[in-house]
Amino acid sequence: MTSTDEKKKTAINTKSEILDARVIANYGDPGLDEDYHFDILSRYVIVMIESCDRILTMDKRFQMIAVVQRPAHLWIQAAGGLAASRATQKRSDVRGNINTGLSSNYAVKGIPRINQAYQLGETIKIRRLPTTYTAATYPAFFKSDFNIWTSDTFQYNGWHSEGSSLPYINNDPDKILGLTTKTIEPVAGDPNWNFNFYLNKLQYEIFMLNNNNQNSALVDTLTKIFSGQWFKGTPVYSAHGGYAFYTNNYLLFSACGYEDINVSNKMRTSSNECMPLIVAAPERFPTPKQRVVSTIAYNPTYSTIFR
Repeated sequence: MTSTDEKKKTAINTKSEILDARVIANYGDPGLDEDYHFDILSRYVIVMIESCDRILTMDKRFQMIAVVQRPAHLWIQAAGGLAASRATQKRSDVRGNINTGLSSNYAVKGIPRINQAYQLGETIKIRRLPTTYTAATYPAFFKSDFNIWTSDTFQYNGWHSEGSSLPYINNDPDKILGLTTKTIEPVAGDPNWNFNFYLNKLQYEIFMLNNNNQNSALVDTLTKIFSGQWFKGTPVYSAHGGYAFYTNNYLLFSACGYEDINVSNKMRTSSNECMPLIVAAPERFPTPKQRVVSTIAYNPTYSTIFR
């Protein structure tokens, strides 16, 4: 599947200080669009390091897929911790702006959205962190104030479904469920509720098909590979551990080794929708109790200057 030029490009890219990568999952602005786990979801994206003209294999998965830290000024915190109700849940940005209530209908809406939210397949530039984040080296990165994991909380709100119109999905509700599964999962048996990062089969495959949707022949080949229907004797199912999702429905990642250097200058920019609205009826404006018209007495005095 990989040409000689692509092999050379891959070798050069993985040795570079700055790498090109494409966004696979946890795109958008989950810090504002999610009701649960929005704090941890606002901190990262999952990417494939270029070249993306490669099939993900088990032995190479940690060199090909990466969890990438978003710029810290995009992060969202659960202000005051976990609230008793989603309707009263507060969240804050790095400037102290506050949103309160449901993500679908905020009662207080003071946090600006990201000016250029991450998109499926978007190319970003990343570099290695000085120290790889793990639960031991940076525990706060792997925690959420939402120590909750139920059938009501492990799905995105529905917006995380880019690529669902592709024929490979064909409005199949089970496949759409895969696209909208959150890219985190609690560490099994961990009393501290650290989370691993999660990438499922559908999220990766839709990323690959979306990237190549202008090449019908390649889309057909990829679809057969993903469905396990490509020639059974081919090395795609055996070389380097074989296609990573041939026998696995998901992969877990317990570290974050890269950061987005933000060449597109993503930020939370102020807009009219984030300005406080002050409403008062005209008759309620404050006025003086009494208006009195009179003359002004002006009697200046001067000092005599002797020379």
